[in-house]
Amino acid sequence: MSFNYKKTIQIWNFLAKSSNGSIDKLKAIKLVWLADRLHLRKYGRMITNDFYFAMKFGPVGSFSKDYASGNLLDSEEKEYFDKYLKIKDAYTVESIKGIDDDVFSDSDMEVIKEIFEKYGEYSNSSLVDFSHYFPEWEKFKAVIERGDSSRELMDVEDFFKNPKETLKLENIFNENAKDLDIAKKRFEEAKSLEKCWLWILIQKQNSRFW
Repeated sequence: MSFNYKKTIQIWNFLAKSSNGSIDKLKAIKLVWLADRLHLRKYGRMITNDFYFAMKFGPVGSFSKDYASGNLLDSEEKEYFDKYLKIKDAYTVESIKGIDDDVFSDSDMEVIKEIFEKYGEYSNSSLVDFSHYFPEWEKFKAVIERGDSSRELMDVEDFFKNPKETLKLENIFNENAKDLDIAKKRFEEAKSLEKCWLWILIQKQNSRFW
């Protein structure tokens, strides 16, 4: 379940295209998080497999944050990013090429479109406030608000939890308990398989030295 930079860049491209050609970076970061969260709850995996941190303005994908700042150290990623997107200014990213939707599965596109349809019209501040109601952020609320830490690594398994309070925006994270349990088991099985393959690779690597 490694990070998929092509999917992440194409989600940004889709969001920008769907927003008259450009989109605010903070808004894009929030919408990508919502898409990853919803896809995990429905299908047992995230779309991007990014690492998520709880920060002042809510959940933030590590690589999405890098894309927003233009901090691309990997030349292959930078080349791909520059082919489809342009950092217009300090706050905005612009689409410069059509979406390569071949990188997405059908379920990826289903969820990305649903998230944009439901939340794409909201302002940055509304999405930030909205994100503060979710358990993966609330877990670190006190630490962040006190200023003890600027960011805390989230456990994506918390994405399976439901908000305790009534959300200010429409809540589409309301899968029934049975479907949510099936998705969580798929996620756990995939993690176990990944650990198994990692163990095999380590053993193969170690055998070269004996």
